[in-house]
Amino acid sequence: MITKIQIKLNNDILPAVIQVLEHTKNQKTDTLQLAVLNSIRADLLIKFEEKTKNIQKQISILDHNKKHNFVLKYHEAYALHQFISQALSIKNQQDNPHFKKLGRLVAELHGKVFVFAKEKENVTLEREAEAAQGQTSLF
Repeated sequence: MITKIQIKLNNDILPAVIQVLEHTKNQKTDTLQLAVLNSIRADLLIKFEEKTKNIQKQISILDHNKKHNFVLKYHEAYALHQFISQALSIKNQQDNPHFKKLGRLVAELHGKVFVFAKEKENVTLEREAEAAQGQTSLF
């Protein structure tokens, strides 16, 4: 089962997310982890660009603050969190008008990605404890 993480983005933040993904396009892929993240980045960029094109076809002045649902697989949400966090750590990006909104998105992603990881870790630990209890009760 692949975990899905849902986020909602409005029309203001979508271009900023796409810009972050495009900006990280030319990163060096010295390690396997960076190569995997770069591959996920390419998929995310396509997903966000296609959704943006569909939104632009349907947009009206009244839809300015409308939020759009994005359903990301766990690894996509993790990668997006990594890319936006990296972009926010660059000093000259702090003048970007979308800096605070991207910061909120990172916080939301962090909560959803890492809370899920802790839940999975707790379930694994519980299963191991149950297995250990089952083994000790046999003796």
